[in-house]
Amino acid sequence: MPDDKRLSTYLLLLPGAGFIVLFLVAAIIMTVMQSFGLFALTRESRFTIEYWSGIFDQQVFDSLLFSIKVGLGSAFGTLLFSYPLALFMRKSFFGKRMLSSLVKIPLFVPALVAAFLIINIIAYHGILNETLLWLGVIKEPLRMLRDKEGIGVLFI
Repeated sequence: MPDDKRLSTYLLLLPGAGFIVLFLVAAIIMTVMQSFGLFALTRESRFTIEYWSGIFDQQVFDSLLFSIKVGLGSAFGTLLFSYPLALFMRKSFFGKRMLSSLVKIPLFVPALVAAFLIINIIAYHGILNETLLWLGVIKEPLRMLRDKEGIGVLFI
């Protein structure tokens, strides 16, 4: 493609992309300015860092470390599960078609519906806990959803 046609193509994209960039940058600038107390909607507008001082406490750092731990754990756990499965599925074997179909099921189920289903299964009074109680395996429901170590989230 000649340079003048490429330039005209980019110029034709500029109005649409320009509006998106303009509004995105404006929203970010307004958010940062409001975080410093400027353009306040409910009180006097003045420059202050009191809103930022609440961020640097132990709870925020604990939450950040927990999020990083759960994110890295789920990423590596998924990789450890999916890579050997992908290598295994390259070979031909009995039931490959059925296993391939099972692997593709999540592509057809919207993520929010799947997440809601998983939460209903592992909740404190969810299907899994109630089944284990009914079978007599446990005496009281297990806390799998909001446990301190985040194992339930890693399982999901």
